[in-house]
Amino acid sequence: MGEKLTKLQGWESNLHSFLSESKNKKFGWGDWDCALFADGAIQKMAGESALDGLEWHDKRSAIKAIRENGTFLDAVINRLEKAGLERIENKHCEKGDIVIYKAYFRHIQGLENNALGVYEGYNIAGPSEVGMVRTKPTNLVRVYRLNESR
Repeated sequence: MGEKLTKLQGWESNLHSFLSESKNKKFGWGDWDCALFADGAIQKMAGESALDGLEWHDKRSAIKAIRENGTFLDAVINRLEKAGLERIENKHCEKGDIVIYKAYFRHIQGLENNALGVYEGYNIAGPSEVGMVRTKPTNLVRVYRLNESR
């Protein structure tokens, strides 16, 4: 991936459709986890993946894949930045931004309680065992933004 990922025309509508289609999907390692959720949103907004190569099929293989990349933050940040997403100050988070946040409901050794989500403009959306959940953006770790369309 040599070029920076750019938002497609109509990205907001694409994001809305993605979130609507995702609301009842339940969390599953390698089937529908936070990385797949965030990358699915990126693909809807930009037409391409930003998290290629970050793959697993269950919790054990997820932890192994993440440890091979250092930490969850290392694995995700390296790919987002390689795809050209721009790091934004947390206080400037906007609709469509990809966020890394502290997910205190997840206590998984090796993941530092970090999760990926999408900022909807007022809440962070992400997958859970009961379907998509929304949480207030009070526990942001990092925020990344796709480049604007030209």
